[in-house]
Amino acid sequence: MRKAQRTKKNEEEGNKTQKRMYEIIERGGVAMSPFEQFEINRLIPIRGEVWDISVTNSTVYMMIAVGVYMLLYKINIEKGRVVPGR
Repeated sequence: MRKAQRTKKNEEEGNKTQKRMYEIIERGGVAMSPFEQFEINRLIPIRGEVWDISVTNSTVYMMIAVGVYMLLYKINIEKGRVVPGR
């Protein structure tokens, strides 16, 4: 009996959330889905007949991460602090 009550309660809460999202959209607002942050968007499309090497948002974040890593590595190499105690 409790499981059925919990299921019904969860379903009602889900319906309320969905109704709120539709209300926001109708008023001209933006209702975001949690999955939108994982979408891969083409920023610079580069396509050939067989291949696709477009620059995406994921590519940009990876390039930023590699750049920060290389910068920190270079700073540490110049100071000679790669090996502690020397």
